[in-house]
Formats: sequence, structure tokens, C-alpha cells
Amino acid sequence: MLRSDTSDNAVFAFSYLTGSNGVDNSVRRSKGAYVSTSNKRYKTEPAQTSAWLRIVKKMETVEFYHKANEADEWTLQATEEVFFPNNSYRVGLAVTSHYSSHRAEGTFEDFVVEEYFFPTSAPSISTAPTPWQPNVDIGEPQRDGEAYYGESCECDVVKGSGREIWGSSDSFFFVNDQFASSSIESVEMQIQKFDNWRLNSRGGLMMRSTNDDDSSFVFVGGAGRDQGVVLLSRPNSGAPAEHHKMVYVNNKNSMWVKLAKNGTDIMAYHKEFEGDEVSRS
Repeated sequence: MLRSDTSDNAVFAFSYLTGSNGVDNSVRRSKGAYVSTSNKRYKTEPAQTSAWLRIVKKMETVEFYHKANEADEWTLQATEEVFFPNNSYRVGLAVTSHYSSHRAEGTFEDFVVEEYFFPTSAPSISTAPTPWQPNVDIGEPQRDGEAYYGESCECDVVKGSGREIWGSSDSFFFVNDQFASSSIESVEMQIQKFDNWRLNSRGGLMMRSTNDDDSSFVFVGGAGRDQGVVLLSRPNSGAPAEHHKMVYVNNKNSMWVKLAKNGTDIMAYHKEFEGDEVSRS
């Protein structure tokens, strides 16, 4: 198991052998969210009682492998995307009985943790700075974004395309105002609905230095597939974006989010309902 911390609702990736249903794997993508499985269980007849298991982490991609014997080739069973807060996690062996009144026993051998050297592409060359615009497609998404006031919901509706807000450059639709760094203390809003089922889709508040695709930023908002509220940042222009935290809120991905500025520090907050006390994201 790879696990963000020892709390009972932590983010994790887990490969395991069940008592009677073969090899399976599961993930919890944000703190407090429901666990999901890949639905790619591998079971023999009769069900195997031993197996070799392997987890390989390549940035946010986690690969699950299995094989029956040590001399066999590894078989890729499933691939999932999991964002561990600050890319920090624990590695270890886990056993559960499924019943609190019973105790299960697992025996393990040849447990090894190794560093995996995963080659990444060289940073791309940033495009020339562009003049400020209130509504702008950053990073040249394939489809143009749009923003308008929705009469039926009496709310602002924003639609955007793009690759993602991640890596060393971004691709998304940005509805923004321009301020001097000392003239704004905080900004907040309610996300009424963000239900995109792509894991890397994002919708929320952002403070950003420029409209360049590799600009530094801080983002707090909803994560796709109802993963909850997520906090991201890029500390410097051209640096890799950093995933700090993701917390499950509700199955509608509806929440209030806030960014507050204090000098050079930016704090992120969220709450589920308007009358709730804010939680530090």
C-alpha cells in the first residue's frame, strides 16, 4: 500500500490478494472520499491463495502488477491516477479481516522498496507574454472557452476546454481580473456544480502572476469525478505544479472556496455550506 498518512480516511493506492476473489486493487483519491476499485480483478479457478504483487508510481500515475510465480513476467492489471499531497506518501504492508471481531493473517516475503527512475520530457519553451484579457484561453486549448450569466440559475456559468492545470505548463480557460499584488486581500465564491468525470479536470479560484501558460499560481477548487476540493500551486514560472491536498466534500462537488493573501503568503480555505466555519485547505 501507498498511503498519504495514518489517518483512517487517507489517500491511498492498494494492491492486495483477497480471501476468495483473487487479486484486486483500490484507491482513495482524496481525503475522506469513498474508495473505488478498477474492476479488473484477476482470479483463478480455484481462487489463488498466493500471488506476487507490485506497485509502480510514475508521478501521479500508479500501475498495479501481479504474477503467479517469481520467475513469471509481470502482468499489468490496472492503471490509476492518484495525487498524493506534496507527493509524499508511506509504503508498507496492510492486512484487514473485513470483520472487526476476526483477525486475518498474511505472510509476506521478499518485500522490496526501490526507487524508480521515470524519464520525463524536457521543459517546453514558453510562448511570448500576452497582454491581459478578462477572458482568455491559456495554453491554446482545442476548444474555445466561454463565460456568461445564467438566467435560470442566477449564477455565472464558465465553460472551458484544455489539457489540464498541471506539469510545467497549463491549458485551460481563465476568467480573470488584474490587480496590483498589494491591492487584494481575499477572494471567495460558491461552486454550485462541478461534475466533470475526468480525474484531472479542475474548476475554481486561481491567483496567477501572468497569462503565460507556465506562470506561477495558487488554485483551490473542485476536482473532477467528485473527488472534492483540491489545492494546487506552481511556486515559480516554469516549475512543475505541486499537489498539496485533496479533501472529499460531497457527491455534488458543491462547496465554497476562498483564497486569502497575507504579504507573500496565500492561504486556501473551503466549506460545504455558506453558514459553515471555513476549513484550511
